[in-house]
Amino acid sequence: ARDSVRKAKELGSREIKLMLDDMGWCRAPLPPLPKLAAPVATALIGQAREGGLRAIVHAPTLADARTAIAAGATALAHGVVDPLDDATIAVMKSRPVFYVPTMDIFEFLADTRGFVDGVLADPAAEKGLPGAILARYRSPAYSAGYREKFPNVAFLRGRLPVLRENLRKLHAAGVPVALGTDMWAFPGLGVSIEMDLYGKAGLSSLDAIRAATETAARSLDIDSDRGTLQPGKRADFLILAEDPIRDLKAVRRIDDVYKNGESVRPAVP
Repeated sequence: ARDSVRKAKELGSREIKLMLDDMGWCRAPLPPLPKLAAPVATALIGQAREGGLRAIVHAPTLADARTAIAAGATALAHGVVDPLDDATIAVMKSRPVFYVPTMDIFEFLADTRGFVDGVLADPAAEKGLPGAILARYRSPAYSAGYREKFPNVAFLRGRLPVLRENLRKLHAAGVPVALGTDMWAFPGLGVSIEMDLYGKAGLSSLDAIRAATETAARSLDIDSDRGTLQPGKRADFLILAEDPIRDLKAVRRIDDVYKNGESVRPAVP
């Protein structure tokens, strides 16, 4: 554990990421993946915290989430597929333990075909994807391939309401929700997809935007210079063509992009 933390610090990391999960929730009846033993995870998290690092843990079951939280995790890197109890929520609020729901991954694996078709129904989402990629995403083989690799579809579909309710309960209780996606299918678009799912789960548009900006920066302890538009912080922001408070998918309709206060929008021929 000490060596792992030392190496992480030598590489300039602010955090360590641990996988306390065998992925049976999406792989069954396929064999589960090797799982980090709870005592090892506990030791790693403890050493990370002692070394000044944050500890972000992939633990989608309630039992593993409790282990991670008890050991001192600073964030749960995926949603929890079991109903969260009041005692666990209270601990997450008090420390706090950031919650990164990654709703898009659960929705994607529960119904890959429906998920992809839903995203591509928005012309702004389809516009930025090459034709070959669009054809692959729309092919029957694409969704069939995920069903073969992650066949526990019925379980996932049954847990989507639980995941939405966990998100609502945690947000209502004051647990900080930070947006992350893990969305390999739609890089770039993943953030807007995740934000839209937060809105559908019951969060306000403003709270979904805060999860993607202010709270996401706080979860990584980098909010001293990013996450909000304030004097002295990095001026990284988007200029949108429409109001995202009225429709979260408006974050895909970008007029300009600024990095460090300078426009980096590509020239339009």
